[in-house]
Amino acid sequence: MNIAHTAYNLLTAGLFLPLFPAFWFYSRISGRYTESINQRLGFYPPELVGRISGSPRIWIHAVSVGEVSVAGAIIESLISFMPESAIILSTTTEHGQAYARNKLRSVATCIYAPIDFIASARKALTVIKPDILVCLETEIWPNWLIEAHRRGIKTALVNGRISVRTIKRYLKIRPLMRETLKHVDAFSMIREEDAQRIKMIGAPSDRVEINGNAKYDILLNRIDTHIIKKMKSLYNLYGDRPVFLAGSIRSSEEKIILEVYHKIVEFFPETLLIIAPRHLERAKHINDMFKEKGFSCQL
Repeated sequence: MNIAHTAYNLLTAGLFLPLFPAFWFYSRISGRYTESINQRLGFYPPELVGRISGSPRIWIHAVSVGEVSVAGAIIESLISFMPESAIILSTTTEHGQAYARNKLRSVATCIYAPIDFIASARKALTVIKPDILVCLETEIWPNWLIEAHRRGIKTALVNGRISVRTIKRYLKIRPLMRETLKHVDAFSMIREEDAQRIKMIGAPSDRVEINGNAKYDILLNRIDTHIIKKMKSLYNLYGDRPVFLAGSIRSSEEKIILEVYHKIVEFFPETLLIIAPRHLERAKHINDMFKEKGFSCQL
């Protein structure tokens, strides 16, 4: 085992072993995360695993709602030319899991992803038995990917992106990244910048391709005039009313959006602001923040 990988396992064990009992106790007392905690440890209900049928078994991992939407477009394409395949879709967040089950339950077995603790990763791979493991965007998990490759499972990073902020963090742990990425069979990156950055942290150049953003595939052939009319009515979009859309914003960006919108309405008072927070639990806070500044809001 590589030194960097060994150090990573020691670190994850050092964090996991003392913290897990407290989290488990909280889960049992509060009733929260009871389903996800078992699955994230690699324990999946037999009846859930029993629904997986077909070959090859393709395990696609998405974090939350945004990535699940991308996964949906990929799954649609996979089914069109590999109709006999079995699709397993995993998420990390509860919102992502709920969205996956609501939108994709008919075409994929939806589960929670294992945490990247070596025992959990091994248990999950043993139970699910995928032929192919596909991680979306920035989901680079050392134990999961290395263990999958060790078992002969083909691995890929699809719709990959590496931001300027992310590359700075990855460069600090480049030995671990290099060891992890050499166990990935294919990289489908969004842009040239993403391709260059993934190579900087250790991805073999001959495995890296640039294929654009799969999020745009979602929009192809999906223009629905009924939905357009419904959305215009819902948001009171009359004529050429300008719209400021702030999508997938984080808590650190909320005040920035407020300040920018305040300046916009000085010149374009009819402008409608639509905010889609990255974390839905922030919605009420954002609503209250805008109301304090005199804006009328609706959740």
